[in-house]
Amino acid sequence: MLKINKSISLVGMPGAGKTCIGREIAKLTDLPFIDADVEIKKSAGREIVDIFKEFGEEHFREGETKVIKRILNSKQCILATGGGSFINTNTNKIIKQKSMSVFINVELDILWQRIQGKKHRPLLQGNSAKKELENTLKKRYDIYKQADLHIKYSNTNSPITMAKLIIKKLKKYE
Repeated sequence: MLKINKSISLVGMPGAGKTCIGREIAKLTDLPFIDADVEIKKSAGREIVDIFKEFGEEHFREGETKVIKRILNSKQCILATGGGSFINTNTNKIIKQKSMSVFINVELDILWQRIQGKKHRPLLQGNSAKKELENTLKKRYDIYKQADLHIKYSNTNSPITMAKLIIKKLKKYE
């Protein structure tokens, strides 16, 4: 079991596998796993797509920042963040101050296979969703690269294999 001194925040695009991989890291480190999107839904009492529709992205990002700050201030954990959270300047600062950030880098075609047709992805809806995904990836990539650690996801690796790779990198980093 790996002993770590800080929380681990997984960042990357929607469909990168942050939740699946995060659960496996939590098992291997004996730390609690927290999915920021689940906590946001609990806090708001509604689905994320509904928050976007009713209040807009800016309002959502403000609430997301508050929830992530509360989580990372409360206890050491493995945190799966939402795809856009690390892009928000305030949230980015909190994640970098309070945790080790790990960018899960996944190629566009793999992301598309995973998320196409999913209705709970508010920024990736409509006929041009794949093009929107590509544009979003291009816009966010350089910010994701600011994470403490980077791991390239391969479709041949299972979430447990990815978790072990991340832990191996964390051991070298610490």
